[in-house]
Amino acid sequence: PVARAARVVSVVLLTLLALLAAARPAAAQMALPGSAERLAGESFLDKHFSLAGYLRLRFDVFDNFDLDHGPTPTTGRPLFPVPPSDKGRGPLMSANMRLRLEPVIRLPWGVSLHARVDVLDNLVLGSTPDGLPASVWAPTAAASTRTRPPQEGDNSDIDSVRVKRAWGQIVLPFGILSAGRMGALISWGTGFFVNSGNCLDCDLGDEGDRIALTLPLFGHLVTVAFDFGAIGPTSRAIGLYPQAFNLDHRDDVRSFALVIARYDRPQVVERYVRAGRTVIQYGLLTSIRTQADDVPAYYLTGDLDREYGPDDRVRRDLFAFAADFWFGLRVGGLSVDIEAALLFSQIDNASLLPGTELLQRITARQFGAVARARYDWTRFKIALEVGMASGDSAPGFGVRSPLDQFSSQPGDLDGPQFRLPGDTTTDNFRFNPDYRIDLILWRRIIGAVSDAIYIRPSAEWQPLRGLYFGGAVITSLAMRSESTPSGESPLGVEVDLTARWEPHRAFEARLQYGVLFPLAGLDNRLLGLSAATAQTFHAILAFKL
Repeated sequence: PVARAARVVSVVLLTLLALLAAARPAAAQMALPGSAERLAGESFLDKHFSLAGYLRLRFDVFDNFDLDHGPTPTTGRPLFPVPPSDKGRGPLMSANMRLRLEPVIRLPWGVSLHARVDVLDNLVLGSTPDGLPASVWAPTAAASTRTRPPQEGDNSDIDSVRVKRAWGQIVLPFGILSAGRMGALISWGTGFFVNSGNCLDCDLGDEGDRIALTLPLFGHLVTVAFDFGAIGPTSRAIGLYPQAFNLDHRDDVRSFALVIARYDRPQVVERYVRAGRTVIQYGLLTSIRTQADDVPAYYLTGDLDREYGPDDRVRRDLFAFAADFWFGLRVGGLSVDIEAALLFSQIDNASLLPGTELLQRITARQFGAVARARYDWTRFKIALEVGMASGDSAPGFGVRSPLDQFSSQPGDLDGPQFRLPGDTTTDNFRFNPDYRIDLILWRRIIGAVSDAIYIRPSAEWQPLRGLYFGGAVITSLAMRSESTPSGESPLGVEVDLTARWEPHRAFEARLQYGVLFPLAGLDNRLLGLSAATAQTFHAILAFKL
């Protein structure tokens, strides 16, 4: 038996060595996700520090985003916030800023450290005067003569500095190991499912506490990853230990992912296309998420200093499976992307009250897809995009239901998509909120594409170097008419125009105008009101590192 075991081990080791030998030539030719591109002649033995990022200022005018719709029946609120003065009439005007810093430190032996730090993250300009809260120097807002740094719990809901990502990587002989809090390691597909939030106008981004290993095998990249989704209460409440730790693994939300892709960095693809080569990329992403138990009071109350015991636990038995397939083609001036995602999940007990079990299983069967084609004549581009997201029969779109709304009824714009005992499904697929197809309807009023199909032709013209003019027309219809405020499928036609000036890589100015012509789906049938036109101006000043 010992000899046989030794033979088995030898065979396994030889197989692994053969795979690694096959992988090394591929590693020399292919881009690995998340790896830093080295300059010509640069060695891993040289320490190197680089800094990327931007300073972004945005200015917005929101005119009639509530569409003169009146209150929704369940919450009594308008479709979009309105000015509290002048009976809710008049446009909303606002400005915000963000300083993003993304340092990379490259060390010997293929080690690199990465971070993303946002300073004054989406801070509304003028929102933290020294008169908030009132002081002897500024007893009123009008008496304020300077601004104060944002401080959570004092004058803001966030602090001045937010560290969003911090992770390390090491280049091994057979791949790359990444660990820490990181975003998506590659720009996956179109971005409607997995989105890194790297665009200049993005607000969120997909961050996760993750350990990932990427291997180049036979011309493809294979990544396996484990995510610490949520671990529940920690030892922080006990207060005896300098290093907090997880108190119970059974309430952990765990995610396992496997990615197989043929992928090249955008810079590499651009060089291939200029050389006249046809570039084909594709990939399959799969993920499983599980949770056995839950402690709802931990996140519903937000009380991190309380000790939680057995009486706070709820049996959850959650299981979810997601898969996403992407295909990309680049040949000459033509670019084609097709991506589709599906999600299946079940929750055996959806109760939020310890000691109470809901015996009806909650299930989800969701599907989303995007197909787009673009042709580039250097100074003129045209594109066509079609997208869809599955819907649910419950009233409302189910994108960002208010936490105090426990049910929905016909006429609501949003709300929970299941209601026991009769409705046990949540079948509406939600696009990533950083995937933007317009300026008003999906980005602002609803929040993300869900329960809909849309068609988006667009064009862009470059009359001078660094100057661009573009436009898009977005026609949207609901997949399930029961989800709209009126019970009709047509939602609206939106026209968005853009002027962009980018004299060099370090500065960009952008001005956008959008107008939404709402259709019957956004009418208020209960009050006999027809939805009115909405308009917006959106401007960006960006100083780039």
